[in-house]
Amino acid sequence: MEYRYLGNSGLQVSALSLGSWVTFGDQVKEDLAYDLMKTAYAGGVNFFDCAEIYGGGVAETIMGKAIARGIADGVWAREDLVVSTKLCFGDKSSTMPNRRGLSRKHLVQGMAASLRRLGLDYVDLIYAHRADENTPVAETVATFSAMIDRGQALYWGTSMWPAARIKAALAEAERTHRAPPVVEQPEYNLFTRPRVEVEYTPFTAVRGANHDPDGIEATTVPKRTLGLTIWSPLADGVLTNKYAAGKAPAGSRMALARSANTSEALFRGKDRYKVEQTAALAAAIPSLGLGGATPAQLAVAWTVANPAVTSCILGATSVKQLEETLAAMTVVPRLTPAVMAKIDGIMGTKPGQA
Repeated sequence: MEYRYLGNSGLQVSALSLGSWVTFGDQVKEDLAYDLMKTAYAGGVNFFDCAEIYGGGVAETIMGKAIARGIADGVWAREDLVVSTKLCFGDKSSTMPNRRGLSRKHLVQGMAASLRRLGLDYVDLIYAHRADENTPVAETVATFSAMIDRGQALYWGTSMWPAARIKAALAEAERTHRAPPVVEQPEYNLFTRPRVEVEYTPFTAVRGANHDPDGIEATTVPKRTLGLTIWSPLADGVLTNKYAAGKAPAGSRMALARSANTSEALFRGKDRYKVEQTAALAAAIPSLGLGGATPAQLAVAWTVANPAVTSCILGATSVKQLEETLAAMTVVPRLTPAVMAKIDGIMGTKPGQA
């Protein structure tokens, strides 16, 4: 496993990480969640991602129990885990206005509730899950910075924020000498590229490579403002080619009631053809010396090959599935410029591509 610095911070996270969106609570119960986290950790994963909204809080409870169980069993120490959660969406079952958003009130109350569910004294990373245009950036920055001062979180970041809003948060943090966001969590996959490859490049381009973040002495730490912990590398599973028949197999994410019609267009017509062609290309790339790579391995490896990406968040509903996807790290070195050009030619989704 490779470990990468999170933006301009000193925190190192695994290039592949395990998330709980959709799976924990819906498809993954406590025992399986523990097995998945143990499998990920054995494969070098140290970063585990959650959110207050996942499963209506159930995902945090399940992850917290798994973390405690691993500590009790001697599988890991809390100090070796990077645990994140996200605040903004709050309690969707409530109609009360302060149960969501990025106001000081919801962030303070939401953080306390998340820590209770996780059974932790602190999280390593807390995200603003979406931008809140109704709350001043100054209020949000000040509140997240105060969480860090209180020791409830060690770092904070954003998820799916417009670049202009991120720029404003960074400027406010610098102006007021408060903790700045160190990471953004966007969607990124072979179908969804402009935000990462165009909009965020002012924050993620490596500057002063082989120079330390403070500009004091030469090191091997690349200098960039924000890290990227990307989600949906498989485009809701579409890039696994499991929907080649034009329908959702039983047990797949698209078969869930909540996912009905979510990405239906992606496994039909020309996009279905693109996935099939990418799958054929993957089969020609060796993985672990055991023959061709799987489509999922190629899609995940493609995201990790982008130097702006700090960590690619995986989802899994079985240990076997997770083990297969973790092997994507063996594919990354095989993604030569020629292979990457072939992928771009098949997909036709590279920004600016004619």
